[in-house]
Amino acid sequence: MRFFITVFFILQGMLAYAQSSHEAAKEMLREASERLKQHTSIDIRFTYTFENNRVDPPVVRAEKGEVQVKGEAYHLVLMGTEQICDGEMVYTILHEDEEVQKAPAKNEGEDEAAFHPLQILDLYKKNFSYKLGGEEKVGGKTVQYIILVPQASELLQRIVVGLYKEDKRLYSYKQLGVDGTETTFVVDSYTVDKPLPATYFTFDPKRYPDYYIPR
Repeated sequence: MRFFITVFFILQGMLAYAQSSHEAAKEMLREASERLKQHTSIDIRFTYTFENNRVDPPVVRAEKGEVQVKGEAYHLVLMGTEQICDGEMVYTILHEDEEVQKAPAKNEGEDEAAFHPLQILDLYKKNFSYKLGGEEKVGGKTVQYIILVPQASELLQRIVVGLYKEDKRLYSYKQLGVDGTETTFVVDSYTVDKPLPATYFTFDPKRYPDYYIPR
């Protein structure tokens, strides 16, 4: 009997910790998301890394990228590709293929907009369970990792978001696939409220005279 009582209290303690970890992770993500949305603009320079150790030879690729965000609009540059969203349409510019692809930022009849770069901090709101992970010192500051697990996904195993504990600023985002691949974004620099002209978030076909652009 004493054994079962001990097990009961251990399980109660584990459940209490899990609930506490869940709530703490939720509060950190909520605060980080709200702080980002308070800024008029955000300029992030980052390092993108893709790894697949299940193939022979292993694949490791690293690239520098940048993204500027102003409200619903954004301008992303990564791996020779640009993506411009003016809030209404998303234009993907494939420089190597000299081609432009476009799609509505919000499909008719759908409540949710297309993926926005800063939505990674809002993933916890739908179809994910989440909890606190470990901590790490980076440049003298403490980074808290938060683990998000999809409730149902054939491709995604989990996501790990790193936030600075002091100001809830984004440090990193890692996506682990079921196939063993790892995609990581680490923030190199972060500038807020930087003046950005509206034209920076506007697609101008005149800049791509020889590109295929669908009507």
